[in-house]
Amino acid sequence: LSGPVWEKVWSPVATNSTMCGLRRVLLYFDWSKPMSRVRPFFRSKLANVLGGELLEDRFPLAVDTCSLAIDTSVPEGRAVHAVNCFALDLFENYQRDQGNIVVSPFSISTALAMAYAGADGQTAAEMEQVLHLGSEPGIHESFRALLDASLPTDATEGFSQLLANAMWPGIPVKPLYTQNIETNYHGEVRPLDYSNPEVAKQTINDWVSQHTGGRIQDLIQELSPATVLTLTNALFFEAAWQAPFPSETIEDLPFTTADGRTIDVPTMYTEFSGGSTHATYTQLSGRYVIDLPFEQDRMSFVIVVPERDGIPNQLTTDLFSDIDAWLQSPRDTPWFQLTLPKFKLNVASDLTNVLQQMGMSSAFHDANFSKITDAPIFIDQVQHQASIEVNPKGVSAAGATSVSFLGCFAAGTPVLTPDGERPIEELRVGDYVLSRNEFHAAGVIRPRRIEEVFHAKAEVIQLHLGSQVVHVTKDHRFYLESSGWTRAGDLQPGQRLSADLRTWMTIDDIVDTGEVVPVHNFRVAQFHTYFVGSESWGFAVWTHNCYFNSCKISVDRPFQFFIRDNETGAISFMTRVDDPTIATSKIEPRIAPIAGDSNHDGHFNSADLVLVLQAGEYEDTIAGNSTFEEGDWDGDGDFTSQDLVYALANSRYEINNPAAVAPNFGPNNNDGLRDFAAAVDSLMPGALLDDDALVEELSTDLHLLVP
Repeated sequence: LSGPVWEKVWSPVATNSTMCGLRRVLLYFDWSKPMSRVRPFFRSKLANVLGGELLEDRFPLAVDTCSLAIDTSVPEGRAVHAVNCFALDLFENYQRDQGNIVVSPFSISTALAMAYAGADGQTAAEMEQVLHLGSEPGIHESFRALLDASLPTDATEGFSQLLANAMWPGIPVKPLYTQNIETNYHGEVRPLDYSNPEVAKQTINDWVSQHTGGRIQDLIQELSPATVLTLTNALFFEAAWQAPFPSETIEDLPFTTADGRTIDVPTMYTEFSGGSTHATYTQLSGRYVIDLPFEQDRMSFVIVVPERDGIPNQLTTDLFSDIDAWLQSPRDTPWFQLTLPKFKLNVASDLTNVLQQMGMSSAFHDANFSKITDAPIFIDQVQHQASIEVNPKGVSAAGATSVSFLGCFAAGTPVLTPDGERPIEELRVGDYVLSRNEFHAAGVIRPRRIEEVFHAKAEVIQLHLGSQVVHVTKDHRFYLESSGWTRAGDLQPGQRLSADLRTWMTIDDIVDTGEVVPVHNFRVAQFHTYFVGSESWGFAVWTHNCYFNSCKISVDRPFQFFIRDNETGAISFMTRVDDPTIATSKIEPRIAPIAGDSNHDGHFNSADLVLVLQAGEYEDTIAGNSTFEEGDWDGDGDFTSQDLVYALANSRYEINNPAAVAPNFGPNNNDGLRDFAAAVDSLMPGALLDDDALVEELSTDLHLLVP
């Protein structure tokens, strides 16, 4: 089916359900409205009968839910909107773990916007939504306006901000893409040979160090010989306080860390006498918000610190909106005293996983970067590092981001197919291999078609498993029992890898050979995984196909701050300080689990129901039979209608924003179908037929999904 709808649905439906299913779908289209949608359960039915396939959200409408008040009518407005809205989304995920945070959303957004310039199709649509870019033309020109507006127009004493972008291609790149990077992002084009990854890595890191005043020297930790392109952004900021802290006032004062410890840290003190400076403060939602301007009033250092114990040290979108409105309003300049720790932080972040979880998954797997090259490339890793130093004279900060595009097993590695094992180098497009859904370590093994094959030369390591040795590149992923998909280069002896037959294989040893040999990989349709091993080995290990008034205010507890451009409104840096004595740290931001989100795309929708009904044992009450991914959303050890009720009560179904306030649904005469139907009808009026036909409708849906 295709027509004036958000999705395109295609299915060679089985003959026994064609007339019923197709007729009912057509019945519920309102063809007079161009944004009509296929009802979720009908879409699931058509996609899951024998021979069916769902091409869901091929080009979804990017609905921007960001509520920040930003003037997008000015040239740089759309880019500022994108930077700030993405900043809050990303920072929310950073805040899920303890520890210091330093992040430059300006740097990350700029680097990813350069990557988006090469994207098309589904990849572009996902990036538009996650990065808040919008689908209308002109976003790259808006970034050019923002970059131009962010640079000082003349040499200003006490304020410096430098921005640099670069593209490092190892393959020919399309001229229009190069022109876009050079024109709209002022990017340098620096061709690079990745066959010697150490030299390539050092070349890029030296460039980053040069453009961040030496603050960031090791942004890229590792590159693969299979790398074909790297995009980099570097940002350096240095500004003097409008009213410096007297250096003689520094003394060690108590600071309560996030874990409750009391430590002594060097602390600065000053008084702001109303009218002499533009420093101001207010109280919002139980927090002090202090605006400390830098020289020339161009930029501000905005501190957010809880007034007392028990108030979360978190910066939410609503709180930020209130702060932003206050910053743009007329304000008095009151007298107040302030103590602030003197500190220096550096935080490295791997954004690869969190960006996929936020909804940018296809960019890392089945990517379409056809505006860069016709070769099949995808993003391998997104690395970010930011540093900041706060002292009596002012603040210096730096941020840098790299986006690397990419593979693979050595020749002779056996791969399981429906007809037995075959050497990896013999497999071709159209062949079938045994595969398992990438989100289900205990899922059903099924044959899946090879969509594309890749060949390269790369350095390999040896994984010793049992009495066998697997030769693999460091960037290839295996499923680790403790933490899921993990690079081979990050594995350790003693850890256990998922294998076939739902078993686990212990890593006996890992040897870095230093050898560069021909390597092979391929992309598997739908599940994106395959098994390496043979009958003679006695096992096959599971692998993935793919390689962020009057007052004394004492900042003596965990606090947050951000650096904001008062002219454009763009956020350059965001920081959380849990312990100012920890100078260096690493962090990998993560998404909180959403009830019902079994495919980990950040939403609860019909795709999740399809996934769990295929992989789970519905209404099987044997405790421990199901996992969270297979539908055990209420955690009772099985997958039943109560899990569907739980997910609907705790998440928004078919809505991008998963947060919801919903009633609690309990058993209705122990009739699971009626409970679920009542939940669906209450949460989504009209999603199912009313009255007597309600249970019949749901029963039909479930029967088609689980024959």
